[in-house]
Amino acid sequence: MAKNNKDTLIGVASVIGVTGLLAAGGWLLYSNLVKGKELMPLAAAQLIPDEAIATTYISTDSKKWSELSEFGTPEFQDIISSGFQNLENEIQLGDSSTPIDYQKDIEPWLGGAMLAFFPPSPQSSSNNYLMIVGIKDKLKAWQFFKNLQEDENSELVKTEYKGFTILEIPINNTTNYAVEVGKYWAISGDKNYIEDVIDTKKGELSFASKSGAKSILSKNIKSKDSLIEFYLPDYSELIRDTLLLSPNANQIPDEIKQQLEDIESLVVGFSVEDVGVRFRSVAKVNPRLIDGDLYKPVKSNLISRFPQETIMFLNGQGISKGWAHLVEISNSSPEIKQGLDYVRSSFESVDLDLDREIFGWLDGEFAVGIIASEQTFGNIGSGVVMLQETSDRATGTNTIEKIEKLNGNPFIKSHKSTKENIEITEWRINPQEVLFTHGWFDNNNLAIGLGIPFQEILDGKSPNSLVENPKFQTVISNLPKNNLGYFYLDMEKAVSALNQIPETQPYLNDEMVLQILNSIEAIGATTAIPDNSTAQFDLLFSLEK
Repeated sequence: MAKNNKDTLIGVASVIGVTGLLAAGGWLLYSNLVKGKELMPLAAAQLIPDEAIATTYISTDSKKWSELSEFGTPEFQDIISSGFQNLENEIQLGDSSTPIDYQKDIEPWLGGAMLAFFPPSPQSSSNNYLMIVGIKDKLKAWQFFKNLQEDENSELVKTEYKGFTILEIPINNTTNYAVEVGKYWAISGDKNYIEDVIDTKKGELSFASKSGAKSILSKNIKSKDSLIEFYLPDYSELIRDTLLLSPNANQIPDEIKQQLEDIESLVVGFSVEDVGVRFRSVAKVNPRLIDGDLYKPVKSNLISRFPQETIMFLNGQGISKGWAHLVEISNSSPEIKQGLDYVRSSFESVDLDLDREIFGWLDGEFAVGIIASEQTFGNIGSGVVMLQETSDRATGTNTIEKIEKLNGNPFIKSHKSTKENIEITEWRINPQEVLFTHGWFDNNNLAIGLGIPFQEILDGKSPNSLVENPKFQTVISNLPKNNLGYFYLDMEKAVSALNQIPETQPYLNDEMVLQILNSIEAIGATTAIPDNSTAQFDLLFSLEK
């Protein structure tokens, strides 16, 4: 009995061992002969000729793209579905008797695509594209090209180039070319590009060899599951070769030229996220470009002063430093200097010093907002509020007093009052309509209102503060915190305000435009400086679910 058990165990072990070897062999066979590989941006760039100036990676994962259908109104979802259907119809290949269906014939094996952009040339045409595509299923890809070659209606032509077989594929009255290069395929409407890919594969310089290319291609944009990413590894070269060599280049101030050249590379990504969609750009720059007080993070202390009824909000800091920077630039630009001098003389005519009394004291955080209200001038439904932090209240007060003296209209009455220990001045057309108002919250913070009573500004505090608005919280919580200020737009309130303006009616009456706007809850944007050589911009659309 013991011997039988031992023999049984040996037999079982042998079967398991053979099964394991067969499984391992099958896996190796599958991995090498059947299973393909998703395209990675860096791998694709190693096949693209170095003459390309930029590339775009496009995910072909239908599951990722389908996440868009989770957002928006039913009508908006119909628009998205219709858009995808139209795109698929555009790429239905082949003639009417033997069409090639993207979903059935191509999507099952396609594993990402990289599109390359080249400088224009005299030989450029609308068909001079180059695309590198990944093959995630070699068997299905092989079957597709096999069927294409065996199709009696297909007039494939094969040519050889340096040991590679190039397929010439006539599609919809145009000729396209394709070649298998390692684990990927290169496709183009120009045979020269296909030959260039082969040359690159054999050792010629590639897009990946450009300065900074490997860095931006190997590190993703840190945005969740990007569907599209655009890569421009040598931004400064592009600027030099286009803008700075143009006939009008001499009109660009030297400092602006230097700043443009200081941008070394750029990556832009589009992704679908839990709250909506995001566009993110990341620029690598010369550290001198973002050195100094102009690019210090904003504390954003003034947000809590704005009410939940805020339609649009924008904040930042250092207007005075931004103005001083513009003045410095004007020293090398006669056109800008002439414009600034004209503005200066205009303010001088009313006894105001533009540099010192208008901009000089605006040295702290500022915030501007459009507020929805039923008590606005002319019953337009909204007014403008600006809050300004300053370290020079004396100059600010002097400027406001000078502006007060400019009111020579007998129909505009200046009314002074005190609320919550704040001395308030309001210019009124009548007891109900306020044209202009101002008051100091404290020694460092001035509030100015246009077309809105000061009380509306005072109402912007807990529990009615913007920071407690759920839409605002959703947007801001999904943007970088250490930033140069926020932009926020409540789309529902914005559409309501635009409805008050007759000139916008033709646009808002467009059904597609209206459905898109109705599907957007809010828009948020910010610029951040993660380190001394990186500038990042985020644009987030919070969508209705």
